[in-house]
Amino acid sequence: MFVFPIFLLQSLVVGTEVINSNILDIENGMLNRIISEDPLIETLDLSGMQIRSIRREAFNNLKTLKTLNLRNNSLKALPEFIFSNLNNLEYLSLSENEIISLDKVFVGLDNLKALNISYLPKSSINPGEFLGLPTNVTIYIRGNKLNSINLLLFENASLLEENKIEASGSKTNYTNIFNHTVTRDSYNLTEVCIDNGIVVNIKEAQKVDLHCEKMKFIHKDNLIWMDLSELGIKGFGESWYHLQNVAVISLSANEIENISKDLLNELPVDVLEVMLDENKIKKLHSKVIKNKHIKLLNLSKNLIGEIEDRTFEHTKLETLYLLLNRLENMNFVRTLPSSLKTLNLGTNKFKSIPSGVFRSLSNLEELLLSKNQITTLQADVFSGLNSLKLLELWSNRISYIAPGSFRNLRSLNSLYLSGNSIYFLSNGILENMEELTEIHLDENKIRKIRKGTFNQLCKSLTNLNIESNQLDSIEPGSFVNMPKLTYLSLRNNFLTVIKSGTFRGLFYLTDLSISHNPISIIEKNSFSNVSTLLYFALDMTSTHLKKLETGIFSGLPTSTNLQVENNQIEVIKPGALVV
Repeated sequence: MFVFPIFLLQSLVVGTEVINSNILDIENGMLNRIISEDPLIETLDLSGMQIRSIRREAFNNLKTLKTLNLRNNSLKALPEFIFSNLNNLEYLSLSENEIISLDKVFVGLDNLKALNISYLPKSSINPGEFLGLPTNVTIYIRGNKLNSINLLLFENASLLEENKIEASGSKTNYTNIFNHTVTRDSYNLTEVCIDNGIVVNIKEAQKVDLHCEKMKFIHKDNLIWMDLSELGIKGFGESWYHLQNVAVISLSANEIENISKDLLNELPVDVLEVMLDENKIKKLHSKVIKNKHIKLLNLSKNLIGEIEDRTFEHTKLETLYLLLNRLENMNFVRTLPSSLKTLNLGTNKFKSIPSGVFRSLSNLEELLLSKNQITTLQADVFSGLNSLKLLELWSNRISYIAPGSFRNLRSLNSLYLSGNSIYFLSNGILENMEELTEIHLDENKIRKIRKGTFNQLCKSLTNLNIESNQLDSIEPGSFVNMPKLTYLSLRNNFLTVIKSGTFRGLFYLTDLSISHNPISIIEKNSFSNVSTLLYFALDMTSTHLKKLETGIFSGLPTSTNLQVENNQIEVIKPGALVV
């Protein structure tokens, strides 16, 4: 054990006098006792002292203390009843420590006016932790990760979070300890009253309602996001919502089984987004939802197997998430609001797309249908989607795409068809797609690319991915109608020969991969006039080439980056590497 003096200049204050020293008894980070030269000490600042623990009797001789600052130490726990002799203490700061539990710590603090527990690693405050605090105490919780606060033990306690402290309109002498300002105008804790799983009301926290079975206090993030997730909510009472200035309500991961009229219809106009994902909703009924100001509704990860026609006709939704449900019938899409811009139907059980189902969605910009069981795309199946920019159909079971399936998708930028069973691309399949910039056809079963396959393709395409198919031949001139193409991947296919003129017309190509193909022959002039750019990357990794013939790379830029790892090249003929 060792005892040493700690000099606390301008920290230990009695009235207007400054005492220059105070003796602390510390052993291995534990504060055992404090020896004060003044029997009437009122203020003690022990902030930033790297104290790891405090003996229960450490403050027993400081009965006149009014302000105690333990901020910014390494405290992980405090003994029960540690402050029980500090009956005159008015201001206590425990902020910026590692304390998780406060059970029975505050017993005896009958005159405490302000408690600072900001920046502690606490997610909840439970009964017993505030035992002994007076009913008019103000508690500061800035920087915590609190999800819930149970205040049933002191009905009138105030919980606030701000920047400075004020009392009767003027700053106190303790602003250096708390660094907070109390103003009721910025009161941003919300009281949620839940009775048997039913939300009875949600309102600004003022006075605790002792009639609630479960009382939660939720911190609102800048009055925009209200997190009501994981509260075991099953339903909602009549007129349950009484808040303002909240734009997003999260009800994720609760026990909600159906959407009732009480849930959405009475929400005020400032609520724009509602999250109902990860609940237990099985069916959506028509004529229930009547709310025209909600813009986003997330119903993902439920058990929804049926949506009745006209379920959303009394809404003006712009974004609707229904992914990871059990939907099989897509007919409800016919009556979705024309205001919709994003529709996510991914990871359901759709096997087909009914004809004309999207005709009313002229403003839709994103349609996500990935991870379903769709097998065929019929002609004009996407008719009406005049504004569509993104279409995702990856990881379905599509084996046939009829000519005209994508007809008139003039605004489409990105088309994802990866991970299907497509084996043939008929001529004209991508006609009139004037804004298309990228197509993903990887992980299919395409065997051949013919000269007419992309004849009608828009001339704005920059990215074409056909890797991991079963390609064994590409007719020369197949890519001639893609003057702006910069990226082309043909890797991991069954190509054995690259014929002269295969890549003709690709003047802006910067990245070409033919790696992981059993290529044994590359004809002369295969890369002639492929690119006019200064930089070009050609990936020939893991091919079956045994020799590089003279002029094989003729026409490539002089700065071409050629990758030939893991090959069987045995001979390089004179002039083979001349471009």
